[in-house]
Amino acid sequence: LFMLMTNGIGATVGTLSAQMIVNRFCSWQDVPTEAGIKSLLVGDWQTVWFIFAGYALIVGVLFAVLFKPKKMEVGG
Repeated sequence: LFMLMTNGIGATVGTLSAQMIVNRFCSWQDVPTEAGIKSLLVGDWQTVWFIFAGYALIVGVLFAVLFKPKKMEVGG
């Protein structure tokens, strides 16, 4: 609720979507170490980052296509 109030709906939806992607491709696993057993988030991080990079590429291309500067006339 705090995230929604301070950053808006777009940031909240983005955060929740990113968490769903991470949860889909990664999981917590107990890994034995010298200091004992530690829980680590392991998974297919390469796929996660490719999804995020693909989304950023699509947003960048859409921004370049949809938001063109208006031409200003010189003179009067």
